[in-house]
Formats: sequence, C-alpha cells, structure tokens
Amino acid sequence: MVDGGQAQPFQTLRASLRVGSDTTVLLEGELHGLPRTVSRDRVWFELIDCAGDASHSAASVTVSAPAASLAELRDGHRIRVRGRPHLRLDGMRVELHAETVRKVPGAARYTAAAQRLHLRRAPALSAAARHRLQAAAGKPAPRTLPLRPPATRSLRVHWIGPLSQETRRDIDGLLNRRVRSSWTTVSFRDANQIADAIHAASTHDGVPPDLVVLFRGGGSWRDWFVLNDPIVVNAVAGARRPIVTAVGHQGDTPAITSVGAGNFNTPTDIAKAVNALLYGPTSRRAVPRTETHDEQVSRQVRQAQVEMTELRQRVATADQEAAAARHRERTAISERDDARRQTQTWREHCVSRATQQALDRIQHRSLRQAAATIVVAGGTIAALQLLDALPWWQLLLADAGICIIVGVTIRALMTSQNRARRPLRTPATEPLRGTSAWFSRIDAVTSPRQLRQLLTSWEKR
Repeated sequence: MVDGGQAQPFQTLRASLRVGSDTTVLLEGELHGLPRTVSRDRVWFELIDCAGDASHSAASVTVSAPAASLAELRDGHRIRVRGRPHLRLDGMRVELHAETVRKVPGAARYTAAAQRLHLRRAPALSAAARHRLQAAAGKPAPRTLPLRPPATRSLRVHWIGPLSQETRRDIDGLLNRRVRSSWTTVSFRDANQIADAIHAASTHDGVPPDLVVLFRGGGSWRDWFVLNDPIVVNAVAGARRPIVTAVGHQGDTPAITSVGAGNFNTPTDIAKAVNALLYGPTSRRAVPRTETHDEQVSRQVRQAQVEMTELRQRVATADQEAAAARHRERTAISERDDARRQTQTWREHCVSRATQQALDRIQHRSLRQAAATIVVAGGTIAALQLLDALPWWQLLLADAGICIIVGVTIRALMTSQNRARRPLRTPATEPLRGTSAWFSRIDAVTSPRQLRQLLTSWEKR
C-alpha cells in the first residue's frame, strides 16, 4: 500500500490532466520494460493495467521513477505508483512522474513465464502443441533448418511477417537467386490473422512451400503477446509444412519459439542459413552468376515497387495521425470553449443572485424606514390634535407637511430598486477589487448607491 490509498483506474489520467497538473494519482499495475542496468537518477518503464483479463489491448502508461525506489523490483512485479500525470509536448501520450513506488502482492501476468504457465493450463491448447511445450521445457527450438539441401531445383520459402517493409528489404538483399520467396503481411496483434496465414501457407499458389518462416523485427510487449495465444501456437504445431520462427524476442522467449521446427535470433540469420543450405560450407567457391541487365532492371523495379508501397503506407499512416491530431485539437478547443462558457454562465448566475439578494435587502431597509416614518408621523398628528395647543390653520399646515414627508418616503420605497440599478453620474473613485472581495462587499450592501458602485466596478472588469 502507498499511504493507505485506494488505487485509481487508468482512465482517470486524462481526467486528472483536465483538473490540473498538480493532481496526484495512485495507480496499481504490473511493471514491464525495466532496464537491466540503471545508470541515471530516474528510470523509465511501463506500468500495465491488471484490471480484467490479460490482453494486448490492456491499458498502460509510461512511468518515470527514482532509480533508488526500483532497486529490488523486476519485470512482472505488481507495484503501486503515486505521482503526477503529464501530457507530452506532442500530445500523443500521457506520462506519469512517480514520487513513490511500492511493491504489492500479486502474480505476474505479462511475463514470458506467466504466459507459458497460462498457456499450459488453457483448454484450447492442442495435444501436439502441449507435447512440444513439455518436451522443450521452456527452451526455444534449435537453430537449424528442418530441410535437406536441394539437388537442382530452387528452394521455395514463404515468409509471414509484419506490415513494415524494412525487414523484408534486408531479407531480400541477402537471399540467393535460387530462393523463390513469397510474402504474407499480418498484424502481430491479431491471433486469428496469423493463424489463417499459417494455414494458407501450406497451399500457397497451389504448390506448398518447402519452408515457412514466421518473423518480426522486435517490437513492444503488445506485439509478442499474441505469440503466446493458443490459436497461434496450435497453428504452428499443426502446420503441414515445417515452420521456423525468428521473432526477435530472445529475452522474452514466447511459446511459439518452442513449438516450431527451428528458431533463429533474427530473420537475417534465417536468410544466411538458407543460403548455406543451398551451397553448403563451400559457399565461397560457389559464386552465383552475374545478373544480366534485364534481371538487374527487374530487381530494381521490384525494389522500387516495394519502396513505393511502403511510402504509400507511411503517407496513409501520417494522414491518419494528422487527422487524429486535428481531431484532438478540435476536441481540446471545444472543451476549452465549453469550460469558458460554463465559467462565464456560472459567474453571471452568481452575480445575478448576489445582486438580487442585495436588492431584497435594500427593499427591506426601505420598508423599515417607511414604516418608522409613518408611525412617527401618525404619532405626531395625534399628539398635536390631542394637545389642541395650536390654531386650526397651523395644525392644518403641520398635517400637510407630515403627509408630504410620508408621500416622499413611500415614493423612495417604491423606486429604491430602480435607483439601485441606475448607472452612476460620476465614476466610482474606489479601485477595482478581486472577485472574492467584490462578492464579500455586495453581501454587505444596504443602499442603492453602494450597489450602483459595485455593479459599475463589475462592468469595468
């Protein structure tokens, strides 16, 4: 526990940013991506939300924490982090600057060992895949190709890899001309798509390939999480053609590397092994013939087409990111305008309410003054008539004067609110005050002139 607090959902980060940058949040999740060696004061890692089932779509946040607080922590530990969220300058990601990090009880869910344990318990795992996992005992398959050197014909290799074309260009640059390659691009966050590509590779173009290679060049934990899915592991274990893997995650060792016929560190290692299979250990004496001009032009055209496809994909991705950025900008502007309108409406409501309360106080004060004046005037008239000390015409003049005073008082009572709303003839001499001071003063208003001064100062703000 951290200060005995209750962990908040990951979705509160955006809301915390709207409240203010000084808001402190408390998150609980699984630590991932902790560097093995720490040489700085602060260390960056990823905190994965453990709410719900383990999935590649689980929410996560990048965390920056003091290196001293991570001395005894490792990937897979359940931790609680208290800190302040910050939005990066590009507005694409929320980061958490941690103040305290504490380990809490909880089993790992996103490490390779935890995924293997979960996979062995999965009822959807096939018998062939379960047997290979038990035989491998968590170790990857050997770095060998399950093929014999072909005599005269070419070698057909089907490659299944990510949408990016960079790794494909590297492989094409190393392969021998006798290798006939075919390609299938898949998303490494869709288990069904990878499994369908493996099944379809067995009868690619009507002629099955000699070898199927499932590769990718690195990536985050979200990209290799699917390689522990029972659907993909069953497809590799039950494939009709030999499958070799090169997923670039030797430190994570996903389960798919244990059920394949072979496993290599990188896709380029497989390309080198294929060339060595074609020419054997004396590959230096078996120099391939020089390409003709037409073959060079065809290869350059194919390479240009691949680069054009990748460029179009990058342009489309950039357009999508730009559209998303414009949408976020419009949303932020709309939220800002809504907040301003709500603030202005609430302020006007508060001013109107305070003004009405001040008018009511002025009206009550005028009523009290009028009632007192009428009582005094009536008492004076009654006293003069009882004393009978004055002539009749003086009594008449006194009654007329008292009636005039009562009439003026009643008129002042009836026009008190109008006089309070009337603008000042001369500007107020008092300096403008803050909002809190203005509301404090209007709560003590008892005369129309005081209210006029405050309303005039508010209009000048």
